[in-house]
Amino acid sequence: MRPEGHRFFDLVRWGIAEQEITKYLAKETPRRKLIFTGVSFTKGKCEYQPIPDYAIKQSYKDGKPTLKQNEGY
Repeated sequence: MRPEGHRFFDLVRWGIAEQEITKYLAKETPRRKLIFTGVSFTKGKCEYQPIPDYAIKQSYKDGKPTLKQNEGY
């Protein structure tokens, strides 16, 4: 279950990403040890992507940024 297409983002939007990815990794890790070594899903971080620095810098209005970096980045 790679974040190809829209499936990953659908799971995040529906609030079931953690349980679905954990279930998937539990099933696939024994079969693909080289690929999934050390892979896990961290709730509160894996659902979000970092906001590019240039976007934050371009968001200034009245001397203050209107965008804030997502926590953990």
